Amino acid sequence: MKLISEARKQGMKLFTDKTKGYVYNFQRAPRRICLKIRFKVIGRDENGFPFEKLAETVDISSGGGCLVFDKDVRKGENLKLYGPNGSSFLITVRWFKYDVYSDLRYVGFKLVEPARGWVVDYDLG
Repeated sequence: MKLISEARKQGMKLFTDKTKGYVYNFQRAPRRICLKIRFKVIGRDENGFPFEKLAETVDISSGGGCLVFDKDVRKGENLKLYGPNGSSFLITVRWFKYDVYSDLRYVGFKLVEPARGWVVDYDLG
């Protein structure tokens, strides 16, 4: 969040909230690709207990994606993904949703830093 005058100097596309004098920079998220890849996920669940589970992506982008598996995790939690080719990636949980009908958890994540060997290594947008 930046002040309006600072954002205008930088030539940003802005959505302004004039009542508070703030500006929000809404950049479109990188394009997502529907792709299923199996990863081993290592981390801590919502109660702080360590776990190691297999998960599958629903979709991916150049900076993250969505996993589906059967563990509850907290937003902001750091997890480690191990790919089928042996590569590893550190991710942060951005959102978490539980589907009561399928008893599955959907976890939106982003890469902590751009990683070599990620499935999509450029922005498609």
